[in-house]
Amino acid sequence: MSYKISVIIPDFNAEKYLEECIESIVSSTVFNEIEVILVDDGSRDSSGSICDSFSQKYENIRSFHIENGGVSNARNIALANATGEYITFCDADDYYINNILERALQKLSANNTDLLFFEYLNENEDSSCFQVIYPFEKNVVLSRDCSSVFFRYMLVESRFNSLWNKFFKRSVIDENNITFN
Repeated sequence: MSYKISVIIPDFNAEKYLEECIESIVSSTVFNEIEVILVDDGSRDSSGSICDSFSQKYENIRSFHIENGGVSNARNIALANATGEYITFCDADDYYINNILERALQKLSANNTDLLFFEYLNENEDSSCFQVIYPFEKNVVLSRDCSSVFFRYMLVESRFNSLWNKFFKRSVIDENNITFN
């Protein structure tokens, strides 16, 4: 089956957070349009069992187990197995809120989008949160003409450099042979 979105979740010893992460996707109203690829990167805790439990329960969740090779290797394994039209990455200690997957799917479907990124909340150790806001108007489509502005921000602003707040068109990844170093 082909899915609109592949959510790639590399996991290394994340048993404390992993269930909440996966449940935030399963509870989405667009879950049937999403595949989840879990890559257990040689965890020594119960993370691998958690991955297997979810993959046995849901046909659109797949679980891979590899020897510890680092997050880039785990992401590359997942990319090679992803079938979604769009790819997004979620760290095992993160989770989706405020219907972000539904909203992202609406935006992706409405435009022929190569890259979609969204603001996020950052939770401090004391459980306080702050919102990371971008220097662009909300819900704006940047054309290729504006790409130099965007790329300049990516080089100097750390809030742009995370993978887990972006959706990438899979064809762009494939056509440019993009993998992780």
